[in-house]
Formats: sequence, C-alpha cells, structure tokens
Amino acid sequence: MVVALLSQALSYGLWIALAGGYWYGAWRLRRGRRKVTSEFTRLMSLLLAGYVALKAANYWLSRYALTTSQRGPVTGSSYTDMHAALPSKYVLVAIALGCAVAWLATAVLAGRVRALGRARLVAGPLPRLLLAPAGVGAAPQEAAARLVRMGSSMQNNRSTST
Repeated sequence: MVVALLSQALSYGLWIALAGGYWYGAWRLRRGRRKVTSEFTRLMSLLLAGYVALKAANYWLSRYALTTSQRGPVTGSSYTDMHAALPSKYVLVAIALGCAVAWLATAVLAGRVRALGRARLVAGPLPRLLLAPAGVGAAPQEAAARLVRMGSSMQNNRSTST
C-alpha cells in the first residue's frame, strides 16, 4: 500500500517534471537538434531511480503474496510458485536495483561524462523488462497442472489395470 502510494506520487512527479521542463525550456526539440540541460537530466534520473527502486521494493514484497496464492487445488504456494515465480521475483529485484544504480550514476555524472550515454542506452529498455512479470506465472502453472493431471491419470490407469 505504501509502496504503491509512493510510486504513484513519483509517477505524477515524472509527468509534472516533463511538462514543466518543456514549459521552462529544460528540454527542447528544434529542427533536428535536441537540447537537454544537465539539471533536467539529473532531475529525471533521480526521479526514475526512485521509481525503479520502489518497483524493486514492490517485487520484494510481492514474494509474500505467493504464500496465499489461489493457483492450484489448494490455497498457498504451489510448486510453480516456489520454483518459478519466486526466483523470477529475485531476478526482477536485481534488474530493478541495477537500473536504479545506473540512473543514480547518470544523475551524479550528468554533464561530466559523455561515455555514460551507452549505459543509458542499456538501462533505458530495462523498465520494459519490469513490466514483463504480468504473465510470468500463468503459462508455467497451466503446464505444470497438465503434467500433474497426466501423471495422476497414468497412475490411475496402471493401478486399475492390474
């Protein structure tokens, strides 16, 4: 609840910073040239680092939701939750923290080091990876359920045929 509230506040802050930055000339698109001030880069990097760090906290706390998962025949964590969804949460936390560190480095070194442009190119698409967990558990859970049903039906066939 608190993480969601803070990430919503940072999301609003990002949009307000974008609009205000354009309004006051911190970034412009003119005749094929880009103009972005180092202060605006620093502000956006800090806001994005905070947002992604909150996403990492959200992934870390969502591990506890797996204990009350409704997937499968019983309430609680299933095999797929423990062996697929939980490790994927750890990976997502590591990716999010890596992005946050990259954006913090961009904020600290904005305007000083131009070589950091490549790091921004690498860190830029990573937020899209943060949206990927929406479908992480669905397909493996269905496949595991199918295998369980097949295994139990084969065992039932063997036990009834003897």
